Amino acid sequence: MIGYGLSYTAAQRKLSRETVFDFTGGSLPLNVSHSRSTGAYHFDQSANISEVASDVPRFDHDPVTGVALGLLLETQSTNLIAHSRANTTNWIKDACNANALSLNALGEFDGVEVSSTGMIWGRLKTIFNVTAAETYAITAYYRAGTSQNARFAFSGLPGGETHFSGPVGNLSETRTQIGSVTAFDQTLLADGTTYRARFFFTPNVSGSVEFGLGPQSGTSGDSIILLGAQAEHGNAHSSYIRTTGQVASRASDICGVAGLSGIYDVTGKYGDSSEEVFVAQFVSAGYWPPLTSRHLRSLRFSPV
Repeated sequence: MIGYGLSYTAAQRKLSRETVFDFTGGSLPLNVSHSRSTGAYHFDQSANISEVASDVPRFDHDPVTGVALGLLLETQSTNLIAHSRANTTNWIKDACNANALSLNALGEFDGVEVSSTGMIWGRLKTIFNVTAAETYAITAYYRAGTSQNARFAFSGLPGGETHFSGPVGNLSETRTQIGSVTAFDQTLLADGTTYRARFFFTPNVSGSVEFGLGPQSGTSGDSIILLGAQAEHGNAHSSYIRTTGQVASRASDICGVAGLSGIYDVTGKYGDSSEEVFVAQFVSAGYWPPLTSRHLRSLRFSPV
């Protein structure tokens, strides 16, 4: 009993000893460390792509709503496309015209207007290497032009093409000769004009694959606007990785906590507000739980 007839229970003692680290305030809490050996990118509160230097933590935002998602933590990844920003010098014109723009879309992309020359398959394309039966996570940014349609296509490998096409913002798979496309997602971002297309491509042939976008129109002058693209080896999409002439990598984010020692149940609250509990963790300086989501809102340490 502790005064006024109140009972100080074991549960209350445990609650009073909990430690909570909050990652929604835009800076690291005291006793949390972070490092990363390269610079990296994230969506800022204006839903633009923003760069931070090495070792600077990233506090990410939803690119559709601008809502804060918490601390962004990712493993190492590489963009296999040598020029992440579409341009008229390094991307290849294939039965199309290409006009350089100055859009500064998402704070990152100038953009290229890709216009039909009368061939429905005409497109602006780039090249990267693939291995048969391996999965590649593709992200592309584009905008509507004067054409009501668009076509993304993979080509350049023996056996034909794989492409997906249709009305802007509502594309679907239309051919699968050199590989499959799965988990196709198209999202209109916060600026109201930029679409982000994300999907997985699994080729059935190895080699240098061509990937591009065109207006899917046989009418000369019909256009689509290509902003940029990313290709990563594996079955997960990660944040934007800028490339300027060769493939480039982003290093892993590494975090740890200090000031705690003992056995704790550790609860991580993710960017989508779901929670994951790591039971009976031995915690000492440098500990970090094996999180299964990229966005972290909070960590709660409850002594056992």
